[in-house]
Amino acid sequence: MRVNGEAIYTTRPWTRFRNMRGRELRYIQSDTALYAIVLGNVEQSFTIEQPDIHSSSIEVLGAEVIHTQDRDGRLTLTLNKSLNSPAAVMRFNRPQRINPSMFCVC
Repeated sequence: MRVNGEAIYTTRPWTRFRNMRGRELRYIQSDTALYAIVLGNVEQSFTIEQPDIHSSSIEVLGAEVIHTQDRDGRLTLTLNKSLNSPAAVMRFNRPQRINPSMFCVC
């Protein structure tokens, strides 16, 4: 809960519940991110189906992402360590929206 809690609290379902092919995972979202909860242990390098969203960055909670590769609808991530836990959480950070009123010259 200490590492992955942000993907559990204050989140809601996303339009797609799970992968259509490949690694078993579940999707949920918050106002600022899409989370992919990858079920089972995650090796230092692993591949999931690309969720087809625009994101400003991709993180894995509890590890550092060293390299990403997006090819043929598959997203491969290389981490600084493997994660031996019941699940690992990926966070796709959504680009920040700019509020036009912040730039008002009055």
